[in-house]
Amino acid sequence: MNLPFYKLRVGKNDTLLVNLMGDALPDEEILPFIVRSMCRRHRGIGANGLAILLDHPEAGADLRYFDPRGEELKSFFDPLLGAARYLFDSGFAGTRAITISTPGGIKSVEAIDSANFRISLGKPLDIEGNQLKEMISRDTGRYLSLEGKTYPVTPVVLCQLFGALFFNTPPRKGKKKTGRALAKAGLFAREFHPLFIQLYSDDDISFWPWWKKGYGLQETSLAAGAAAVAAAVRGFTSRSLMTRCGKDDFYIEWKDPEGELLLTGGAEYVFTGDYYFDEEPFYSE
Repeated sequence: MNLPFYKLRVGKNDTLLVNLMGDALPDEEILPFIVRSMCRRHRGIGANGLAILLDHPEAGADLRYFDPRGEELKSFFDPLLGAARYLFDSGFAGTRAITISTPGGIKSVEAIDSANFRISLGKPLDIEGNQLKEMISRDTGRYLSLEGKTYPVTPVVLCQLFGALFFNTPPRKGKKKTGRALAKAGLFAREFHPLFIQLYSDDDISFWPWWKKGYGLQETSLAAGAAAVAAAVRGFTSRSLMTRCGKDDFYIEWKDPEGELLLTGGAEYVFTGDYYFDEEPFYSE
């Protein structure tokens, strides 16, 4: 089986995209093996997941997404940006509105231009599961002591739990060591992703996620949204702001405290190619 693919990235999160619109999906029993084979970093192409585009009777396309272990996910955002970019560039979608069916329902993606698309990240929650909409106390009750300083940690739930810390300058220990220290601090009774934030102005921040292996989605779009929410509810920024992760920019809008969080950003092509998967061992007697 020959599978033409595109490799795209949103921030540092890379995804493989295979277009099977007009073609049949491989047998469900071998699909996990295909995903694992393609996503292997050293023996395959290497990626954090595989997205497959299929025909859909009501939407522009049907999108299925699998993590590197071959398990299908119902909720995802970075692959949605990648699929929207590909559909727009390939002429499968309109010039403004793109509808994509996912296991979580039909998603509407707005094309801002050829490289930027607006999606909804849902409604942010606090750690108790309540909708997070007003500025919280600056005393979060959770602190990390590091390099002789004490930092408050702000929890934000956006599909998964993030613990946000604000720095004037990044910690000397580095994000990896600081992330490990934060993850081991036992600040919450559940797993979470540490998130480092540097403030520039009331509408401009930088963020660096530290992904805890084995927990949740490692999605840059979710980290951008969580960083913006943490900064806004702490009163550091407005509800509409630019968030930056390295060289990638994501514009976050949270104008209505009762409404959903909107992200405008894009996916970049890394490379394209063809991947051959040998099916014969699965069907030979």
